[in-house]
Amino acid sequence: MSADERIVILHRYAIAPEVDDVARKHGWKFAQVIDRKDNQFYEEIWTVNGDRAVVRFIDDHFVGVGYVVITGPDADETERTLRASMHTMTEAEVVAAAKSGDAKDRANAIRSLAATTTDPDSPELYALLDAAADDRDKFIRLATIKAMARMASKRHWSIIQRRGAKEKDKDLRPEIDALILAYKEFGKTS
Repeated sequence: MSADERIVILHRYAIAPEVDDVARKHGWKFAQVIDRKDNQFYEEIWTVNGDRAVVRFIDDHFVGVGYVVITGPDADETERTLRASMHTMTEAEVVAAAKSGDAKDRANAIRSLAATTTDPDSPELYALLDAAADDRDKFIRLATIKAMARMASKRHWSIIQRRGAKEKDKDLRPEIDALILAYKEFGKTS
């Protein structure tokens, strides 16, 4: 992430039309929509103050979360405007939610961290995934599998191997098997 780039994590209930409402309210100029494809996330893009900032809403369909990337010299001011205008979360709030008691909040937070992290090998994220991989709730385990697939970090291989040896759930077994195969195929095992 560059000095003039900001990542804003949206609350799980926030959706693209809310970002659009903020853009209209504050006079941001709509630039374009990038449609979803297999290797391309859906995006809506606006410019702020000419080209002083670019706001990109990204719907990461791989892990099922939305977030915003803001770049340009006015990124700080634009981030403050966005945060004041809709329900967003700081990284600290997302980490806290990933450790909370609510399974839906935890799963969403784990997926959000996977989509927005700039350091997939961080010890904190590793510890979070390590604990979540063995959670009793299958939706937490699924979110963890999706997160590790999204980040594709060699550091996560030991977690994936352990989960592969333990997973008995008929819905999650194909997910972990596919993840193991992908890690092996793309050389992420060492």
